[in-house]
Parts: sequence; C-alpha cells; structure tokens
Amino acid sequence: MTHFRAPNELVYIYMLVDPQTREVGYIGQTTNVHARYMAHLRNAKKYVWNSPKKVDWLQDILRRGDKPEMVIITEVPASLADYTEEFWIVRYKKLGHPLTNATPLTRQNPKSLKCLVKHAGAVQVSLFQEGDHA
Repeated sequence: MTHFRAPNELVYIYMLVDPQTREVGYIGQTTNVHARYMAHLRNAKKYVWNSPKKVDWLQDILRRGDKPEMVIITEVPASLADYTEEFWIVRYKKLGHPLTNATPLTRQNPKSLKCLVKHAGAVQVSLFQEGDHA
C-alpha cells in the first residue's frame, strides 16, 4: 500500500502472528505501532469489508480468547517501506505462511529487492501485544 510520507521518516514493517499456531497472517507497515495494532483489533470487531480474509483470520484468533501478536520485523526510511513490506510478504509466503494481505505484489523491482536483501540482514525484532505501549 502506498503511503505519503517524508522520504526519511522511519517506518516499521511488522507482522501479525497467531499466538497459538505461530503462523504469520499479515505483514504491514506503520509509523505508529500501537495505533496500528489497535486499528487491526477494532477493524476485526467491526468486520471491515475491504479485507475480509484478514478480518476472518483475526476474528478466529479473538474468538479463542487470544489476541494476535504484533512483531516488528525491521524499520526503514519511508522511501523503502513499500518495497521492504513486499520483500517480507514474498519471503513469508514462500515459507508457507497463510498471509491474508490483499495488496497485489506489483511493486517488485529486481534492483530494489536486491537492495532490500542488505536491509533484511539488519532485522530488529520485538514483540508487541495490546497494552504494552499505553
């Protein structure tokens, strides 16, 4: 998804993980981790029509009494955020995770993806669950 940001603004690339199965169900980007996590939960409860696969996946987790875990994969300048997000979507799909991302993979560019391999080696991972950042 294309966002309008200053090129050097830091953007977090994250994944939502099922706490029971450890499967990655969604990969996204944000500049505000807590607000984005809360929006995912709110949208799942309201059933947002534009991403039914993601909402169904989130609702299954919520019905079990769990909450998805938000894991920060890396942070990058906004100018690389779309390509970095796509890199991780492709990687986790190849690993067999049931991603629910609706964004078509149309931004791929071999030159950009080659550049991302360098960034992917500097992965910073942290776990975030609702309430950790009040």
